[in-house]
Amino acid sequence: MSLLKNLQKPLVGCLLFFAAFGLSSSVRAASLDEVTSGLTQDIQQAQRALDRESRDIEKQRDALAQTLDRESQRLRTLRDRVASVRRQSDERTLTLSGLEDRIQGWRNQDAYRNNLLRDFAQRNTQLTMTPVDGGSEGSDAAPSFTVLQDALVQLEENLEPQFTAAEALNQGGEVTTVQALSLGPVHWFVNGENAGLLTKQNSTLRVAHTFAASDAQALFSVQNEATALLPFDPTIDRLLQTRVQTGGLVAHVAKGGVWVFPIIAFAVIALLIGIAKTIQLARLPKLVPLLPHVLAKDSQALQSLQGAQLEVVKIAQSTTDSERRDDLLFSFLTSQRVQLEKFLGAIAVTATVSPLLGLLGTVSGMITTFDMMTLFGAGDPAVVSGGISQALITTELGLVVAIPALVLHALLSRRVNTYTQGLEASAVSLVQNHNSQAMNQGSPA
Repeated sequence: MSLLKNLQKPLVGCLLFFAAFGLSSSVRAASLDEVTSGLTQDIQQAQRALDRESRDIEKQRDALAQTLDRESQRLRTLRDRVASVRRQSDERTLTLSGLEDRIQGWRNQDAYRNNLLRDFAQRNTQLTMTPVDGGSEGSDAAPSFTVLQDALVQLEENLEPQFTAAEALNQGGEVTTVQALSLGPVHWFVNGENAGLLTKQNSTLRVAHTFAASDAQALFSVQNEATALLPFDPTIDRLLQTRVQTGGLVAHVAKGGVWVFPIIAFAVIALLIGIAKTIQLARLPKLVPLLPHVLAKDSQALQSLQGAQLEVVKIAQSTTDSERRDDLLFSFLTSQRVQLEKFLGAIAVTATVSPLLGLLGTVSGMITTFDMMTLFGAGDPAVVSGGISQALITTELGLVVAIPALVLHALLSRRVNTYTQGLEASAVSLVQNHNSQAMNQGSPA
């Protein structure tokens, strides 16, 4: 009993301790759940606020993008209007400049007419006075309006052209008298049964084209004061003038300028060398195979050999020392190759230099053409095209010289190589034969 009383206080204390601990644990668990739920609600509220702000920002960005597009379109419209206004201003300025130029032209024409009238009036006052009705010098005189009558006659001739006698150069270069009809820049002629077109160069008429029977009949009809359709050159004699140009190849080459002369000089040199080397190589004796009886110093067989091949055999048979024999053969073959290849380098130089000289002439001609364009402008295509065509003549001539020179050099070089290789083969055969004989005799070669 006393023991129970003694243990009662500690037990009660323990029970109270465990009761207090459980109560505090339950309180902490309840407070932790409340904190977690509060944080979750705060996070959800913040997420919803963030979503609302994102949607607001997206709406504002779309609105700003639309505003930017409208302003960009407005800016482009303003730029187009500014360009249009500037264009109109430039056109107005150009139009005013054109009107001013036209007015100045009219003024110049008016001044020219006034000068003509003043000159005519001065000449009219200086006309001689001729007697009227065969009277004497003291009788009344009337001015002879010769100038006015000549002007009226010239005007009538221009309005109603007629056939008149004129001298023209025929296609053979002879001067003939023809019946010519001129209408502006176009000229026709009738000469017996022939009819055609004339060209006028430096006040000289030249027969450029002879009509066929049908076209000539139309011109005969007009000569007989009938009506017919006359053929003419729509290029106003430019096409016909190409048919009557004289000089041929020489005149064509002469248009190339000063660089034509060195090209022709190289061509002449290459031609002369080519002819000389062709004759030299054609006169070379034919190489014959060195048969065993030839190698055996047969005198009759040696008589069939000629030229350099015979010299090779003599050198090989006259020398017993192998080293000296090889040196003599090598020296002789080298001299033969040098002699045959002599002046072939000039043909190769011609084939190389001629195109370069032609290119140099073309560049010089183009520089001259551009200088003319700088002075006179490029309004007339004939000036530009004519200068370019003349500049290209040197290139054409250079290629014409270079291509045959290249082919000639290749053919001659091949002939020289073939002949020298045949001589070398003969020398090798002789050396091998002597070496074999020396070995058979047991003496050193």
